[in-house]
Amino acid sequence: MHNRGGIIAALVIIGLGLLLGIRSIDRFPSHQRPWEQYDWYSISIGFINNGYDLFHPETMIYNKEFPDYWSKASESTITAADFPIHSYIVALLMGLFGSTAPQVYRIWTMICSLVGMWFLYLLSRRVTGSKAKAIAITAFAILSPLYSLYFVSCLPSIPAVACVIVGLWAYVKHCQEERQPYWNLAIALLTLGALIRTSQAVVLVAVCGYELLRNIQRETPLLNKMPAVLLSGAVIVGYLMWNTHLRTTYGSLFLPWLKPLQGWNDIAITWERYHYVYFSLPQLIMICALIVTAVVIAIRDKNTSNNKDHRHLPLCLLWAIWLFGEVLFFLAMGNQFVDHEYYFLDSFYLPVVFGIMLLAKPIPMPKKKVWKVVTLAATLMAGGAMYSCSNRLLEERSQGYSLAYISYVNYRGSGQWLDEIGISRDARILSVASYPQNMPFIQMGRKGYIVQWISDDYDMSGVLSTALTFPFDYVVTEEWYLQNRFDQYRVMFERLIPVAQHGALWLCTVADTVVNSGPDDFFTQ
Repeated sequence: MHNRGGIIAALVIIGLGLLLGIRSIDRFPSHQRPWEQYDWYSISIGFINNGYDLFHPETMIYNKEFPDYWSKASESTITAADFPIHSYIVALLMGLFGSTAPQVYRIWTMICSLVGMWFLYLLSRRVTGSKAKAIAITAFAILSPLYSLYFVSCLPSIPAVACVIVGLWAYVKHCQEERQPYWNLAIALLTLGALIRTSQAVVLVAVCGYELLRNIQRETPLLNKMPAVLLSGAVIVGYLMWNTHLRTTYGSLFLPWLKPLQGWNDIAITWERYHYVYFSLPQLIMICALIVTAVVIAIRDKNTSNNKDHRHLPLCLLWAIWLFGEVLFFLAMGNQFVDHEYYFLDSFYLPVVFGIMLLAKPIPMPKKKVWKVVTLAATLMAGGAMYSCSNRLLEERSQGYSLAYISYVNYRGSGQWLDEIGISRDARILSVASYPQNMPFIQMGRKGYIVQWISDDYDMSGVLSTALTFPFDYVVTEEWYLQNRFDQYRVMFERLIPVAQHGALWLCTVADTVVNSGPDDFFTQ
């Protein structure tokens, strides 16, 4: 059957996708980078609140983390952010279905994940020339524990990766067929990927650099390529300028500067924490085996290299330029890799997968039936081992102690509670200590200010004194902090007057003078 490879690939992609993603499709972010996920989730809700104004993204928080570390209150919840087109699409879907539930965001991310993997199959098939290899590479990519973790997340990393994959497929198709529309499509999608996640600009630059070398090699004309490149550059620079305006005017919840690698210690910590998160042990073994096999084949074929066509630049040169760019990005942002494993998804993940395609290309497929059966059995066993590793990590990351989950449970239903006791939807709430920052406001359905939990031994007096100057209407905090962290938050807690209680939540106003000398005074008012 002519389309049998495509059908098998689709079944593998959909099957693995559902197995890895369906378990968390209806969950609020609680264990896996909830801070970042809630920030992007809140941007979708912000688009609903602002009448779907794409160029003024906003969350639910007036005091931004950057550049003033929550100490300055803006009159707007608008924030600078990478181009939030996916949060915007989610907002449109939320409006269409009349629901702001997290599954709307997660389902959209799953769709992007599946589409990205389908085009990875198509890209692998073009690079390797083999449907079987393409299916195996696609399964390998899906079963990266890191990819599995964010398969249905509320982060833009997966949608950006999907855009880049489709762009690379279009570019390789252009290289093979020299059709102009595919060049334009490739640059458009790679540009979109760079707008969504700035780090993905590396592959756009690599493709343009490789295309320039092809022109020098006289493989392809350059003049008809320039309009797309110039338009891409204008769009990226234009949005960067607009984003700078937003950051200067309103502040930002998203990191606005570089965090360079601090030395070998950053590399050591990152590797120790995440090397089996990026790729599982079976996958790392397979990568090593592929490298050894490719080297052996290259040495074997060295004497016949004169028979090969040297008129065209090899794709491994594109890969080398790309990888070099990612190394530069790592040097510029390496300190972020220490605590944010998804930065690997934004950088090295795709070059590694593309490198696997190049390594797999020269490896011959078995011709005898017995070897085909052995190869299939070995592939299935390896796939089972990889799935087991990814599944185990997913289970580990969705269980255990989590401040985000505890706060989510405490705030669950708080929006309806505030409605019932007559608190206006326009009331500004000061949320104290709850984690992560946007979660309380999403649950309460109201905007406000955040006093972010920092650490048990941090002197909060300055932060709290500043927060008391914000123009809020009510304070909301969790009972645990009132009981166990009263002294740490004394500057504020000693002035709280309870108004209403909802489970572990307390709604309060602030007195002009001290009314509580300790937790007992508060609870007996």
